[in-house]
Amino acid sequence: MAIAIGYVTLVIVLAIGASAARRAALRGAPIPDRVDAERGSAGGGSAGGGGVGGGGAGKGRSGPRRSVLDRFGLDADGLGPRPAQAEELALLDGGPALAALVGVVALYESGAVVPGAMPGTVISHRPAPSDDHDLRCAIHQEIDAHGGPRVAELGQWLSGNQALVATRARLREEGLLPTARQERLLRWCRSGALALFAGGIILLAGGVVALGGSAIVVLSLGVVGTVVLGARRQPRATAAGSTVLTEARRRLPGLADGGLSGQRALAVALFGPVALGRADRTLASGLGLLEPAIRSRAGRSASSGGCSSAGDFASGAGSGGSAGDGGHGGHGGHGCGGGHGGGCGGGGGGCGGGGCGGGG
Repeated sequence: MAIAIGYVTLVIVLAIGASAARRAALRGAPIPDRVDAERGSAGGGSAGGGGVGGGGAGKGRSGPRRSVLDRFGLDADGLGPRPAQAEELALLDGGPALAALVGVVALYESGAVVPGAMPGTVISHRPAPSDDHDLRCAIHQEIDAHGGPRVAELGQWLSGNQALVATRARLREEGLLPTARQERLLRWCRSGALALFAGGIILLAGGVVALGGSAIVVLSLGVVGTVVLGARRQPRATAAGSTVLTEARRRLPGLADGGLSGQRALAVALFGPVALGRADRTLASGLGLLEPAIRSRAGRSASSGGCSSAGDFASGAGSGGSAGDGGHGGHGGHGCGGGHGGGCGGGGGGCGGGGCGGGG
């Protein structure tokens, strides 16, 4: 019985640590210059009249800074994020995979890339516009270097790119993403839960005869606790980052159906791949976003005949804007089924010449 009690004690300690790590990740990095913006409004709370957060930004660290709201056009007079900020918003919502997809859509709209002959692939068509920012140029360079890569694999290739690292670092400094240390703590907590789960199974398997019935029940409860800890979703963005996403969706509700030409990338960043399927089925099919071009992961596909928006390009838009809390399932009623996008030819391009140059 002592072994079972000791095991459950370890599980409880880990649960307390994991809860503290999760709360810290939702707060993000301490922001030294919050004093100059938020303390000045001491209790005023709002970012100016109809701004974001009510009293949240002024009272604690959970709300976005005034400068962040201004940068994303979410202050009282703002019109919402610009298309050039689509990859940053995608990083908050779906990580490198969604950011890569958003970059591909933006590059397609500028004529720099086209879908490949095989659905789900993309090829360089011409140099990217010189005014594209570093992350978008880096995505174009990855496409050019790999010669028709699968869109679903671009996020993995992009993960170590310096442009992505720099963008992520800026979002962390602004308090929109958890710090690297906070992410490590969350991973360690999950690893600890898996280790305790394995240890509990070994104890149960080896001690069924030696342990009494009460000890087995206590040990089993501890094992269940490790499963809950290990299966819990980790926050992708901080509370401030989720607020930015939620407010951006509120300001730009028309993008849920894909928006107009030139707005597609921002629509995908805010509302997931399903938004592209509603606006441009041919492009969505060519990029492998429609069934049966790609298979959704088990249990996370969109509704029948709809756009496959979960799986590789996870987005939290369907769950009320909380990043990292699930696939984009909130719009299953709008089907965008069927069809195979025709592949386009096109030569290589790259970011050289009059293009965007060194994205890294």
